[in-house]
Amino acid sequence: MSWNCLFIVVKNTNSDDLSAIGVAPVGTPVDADRAASASFDGVAVLQYGTDVVLLNGDNGLLTGGAILSQLLGREAVTALFSGTSDSYLWRVDAPGVDRSWMSHAGETVDQTGTATPEEYGVLMLDEDTLWSLLEKRTGFGASDNWLSMTAQPVSWPPTGPVAKPKEKRRFFGR
Repeated sequence: MSWNCLFIVVKNTNSDDLSAIGVAPVGTPVDADRAASASFDGVAVLQYGTDVVLLNGDNGLLTGGAILSQLLGREAVTALFSGTSDSYLWRVDAPGVDRSWMSHAGETVDQTGTATPEEYGVLMLDEDTLWSLLEKRTGFGASDNWLSMTAQPVSWPPTGPVAKPKEKRRFFGR
């Protein structure tokens, strides 16, 4: 079996943080393995320890990590698995960090930024090395336990910081 989905791990984040930028729950929760499949239409969020993992089966979140990192000011790690076409993407976005590595059929097709420490010694980006990089950087993917966890479908894209209503000032108190 090859993987065909996209994961974005946003470090030290929870659903309240996502709601604050307009990524809100929609619909009923689903199993994470379904949210990571092509049959799932949309984006779902899984709380994984202190991090959130966005799951997308149709690879429509390619720039999602950069957007989330900018809006939240936190590290977002994107891993795109496209085993059917033998294409993979490793991307790390954080304040001061912009690293991406894309491969197809065992060949690097695009690479920007400075390699992350997890990448040292990795010569080819494929399904196994991508899982390894993701696990080393985030802890996610170390086991398959996430497959049986519950994921919450969410709205996408973010609407930006959600403004809180201004508190009304009373000039004449009674």
